Amino acid sequence: MTPELILALALTAVDASQTEYLTRHYQPCQGHEGRYEENPLLGRHPSQIKVAAWFGANAGALMVANQYLPPAYSKALNYVWIGAEGATVAHNLRVGVRFSF
Repeated sequence: MTPELILALALTAVDASQTEYLTRHYQPCQGHEGRYEENPLLGRHPSQIKVAAWFGANAGALMVANQYLPPAYSKALNYVWIGAEGATVAHNLRVGVRFSF
């Protein structure tokens, strides 16, 4: 595994943890309608199973792409992934979404 792929997967894991934290701490029935998942593919209040499936599929797809793409393309994909996940993790932290492992 390349360092870029490891970093991309690590940021994906942090994003998954933040999203899972959101499902446990900010459900509408707990009076926290102000915080919700912003990914329209997951929905505003996804289940923990949906979160695990989504991020597992994303990590798997990234690993498969890295296996089959030429090295230059996989490196570019990893850097784009790092940028997108890094921005998402930073945004989540700014709005108060924490994470735990």
